[in-house]
Amino acid sequence: MSHSEKVLDVNIVVQTEPAADITVNGRTITEQAIAAEMQYHPAPSREEAYQLAARALVVRLLLLHKADQLGITAVDAEPTEVAVESAISELIEQEVQVPEPDDVSCRHYFDNNQHKFRTQDLIEASHILLPAAPDDLKERRRMRELADEILTKLNQGASFKDQASHYSVCPSKKEGGHLGQLSRGQTVEEFERQVFALVETGIAKKPIESRYGFHIVRIDHRVEGQLLGFSEAKSRISNYLQERVKRKAISQFIEFIAGEAEIKGFDLNVSDSPLLQ
Repeated sequence: MSHSEKVLDVNIVVQTEPAADITVNGRTITEQAIAAEMQYHPAPSREEAYQLAARALVVRLLLLHKADQLGITAVDAEPTEVAVESAISELIEQEVQVPEPDDVSCRHYFDNNQHKFRTQDLIEASHILLPAAPDDLKERRRMRELADEILTKLNQGASFKDQASHYSVCPSKKEGGHLGQLSRGQTVEEFERQVFALVETGIAKKPIESRYGFHIVRIDHRVEGQLLGFSEAKSRISNYLQERVKRKAISQFIEFIAGEAEIKGFDLNVSDSPLLQ
């Protein structure tokens, strides 16, 4: 059973007797529904997760109630996930108008955020991987010592290709340790952060540590990213600004329909709605 079905199929019901649960226009969100929803809202504390889950369910019922009023869908006792998402999407599309950003707005954003619009940095690198599990402290010490020994040999003129062939456990050893051209997002975060911080070509002065062990790295070539022109960045800027305006418009729409609704047992903070995250 899907997420929405779990929440809306059984746990949101029309309550005929007084209860201390949260109600939205006469429909009840039970403690069981909130507990089931909490898994989708990780938070530092259980109380915070509870609040996020309750808010998400309140917003959803508000939107479904409005959709039903406008004849977009009938909020049955057992709505499916497809029906729920379709009704909410149709409601937002019909009731929330989002104008496209004009050239002046796009240009203004570009002029104030040019650093965000650039091509990726590229590096061509080779490495020798000495493996050690993250929790094997003894082996990690041994591999670090071996890495220092190999670095000494390399600095004395030893062949990087030969050392990679002999010591590395990476499949790249067959290519002399050559990793090819790398851009951000292609390797694990801790390796990427350290490799892209190397500003000089040649063999790095110290081994790089990652979850896999220690890497002896050689930067063969690097190409710094270049700033994009406005014409190249305009489409991305327009999409971003339109999405930002849409989120604000949805927030205002929810605030409006919340003002028309009868909500008991919960203080809705529209600006923090999970729908807008």
